[in-house]
Amino acid sequence: MNIFYIYQVLLICTIASARPKRSPVGPLWPDRKIPFAFTNIIEFDFEERDLIRATLKEIQESLSVEGDRCLEFTERTDQKDYILFTEMNGCSSGIGFFPGKNQISLTDECMNKGTIIHEIMHRLINRLVPLLEKNIFTTKREKLNNHIF
Repeated sequence: MNIFYIYQVLLICTIASARPKRSPVGPLWPDRKIPFAFTNIIEFDFEERDLIRATLKEIQESLSVEGDRCLEFTERTDQKDYILFTEMNGCSSGIGFFPGKNQISLTDECMNKGTIIHEIMHRLINRLVPLLEKNIFTTKREKLNNHIF
């Protein structure tokens, strides 16, 4: 997995633990739990759904530091804020969290782990993360560096 993305998301997780409701550009995922859903069985077959689920699990596990889970992906039940995997617009995603449905488009050419990670990370990262790095506590940064390197 791309270390740059992991680093950005862990920075967001650190910021979220310090200020649980908002980031400088808007709200964060509630409780760091991220529900997800698929549009329908026609767009994503079982194999594609399994690949997306496995990728979500890998991201979730990669972002755990010393057993502390930074975020958790869960299958959507009735949550109003969630990621919706769809097959609308090539490989694309908005940046960050917005209340309601947060679409990630994955068409057939996007069905590989690297592209899926890339599009999911767009939904998790914050445009201002590089500017916020200076606000991260030294101990958190050390844990992060020890975890990645």
